[in-house]
Amino acid sequence: MLIKPERLDADYLIFGYKMVDSVLSIDNLWLMKVWEMAGTSGANPVNMQTKNSQPYNLRPIKWYAKNPKNKPFANKITFLNAIAETLEKYSHSTGSYSKNWLKNVKKKYFENTGIKL
Repeated sequence: MLIKPERLDADYLIFGYKMVDSVLSIDNLWLMKVWEMAGTSGANPVNMQTKNSQPYNLRPIKWYAKNPKNKPFANKITFLNAIAETLEKYSHSTGSYSKNWLKNVKKKYFENTGIKL
């Protein structure tokens, strides 16, 4: 995100599938931005996997559930704010990486796209 924050605008094609008797079928199809797949979790500002009390990977929420436990972020700004909060929460393991992270992402996004976040 610090180098190519415009990746926030990338589209991801996601396939929902099932396999019955060795036959694969596409069950559903979504075209989404990363922040539309992400959401908060009970323990963290953004749903993620932790290992040894350290952030490891962002995890998608189940946006496709009939009654989703967690809602997706409304826009890329709320997603970025949640990541910044998470970096602050885990500053003991993210160190200098978390310092001014959001400000730096916004600056680089503007440099690369000409659009202010």
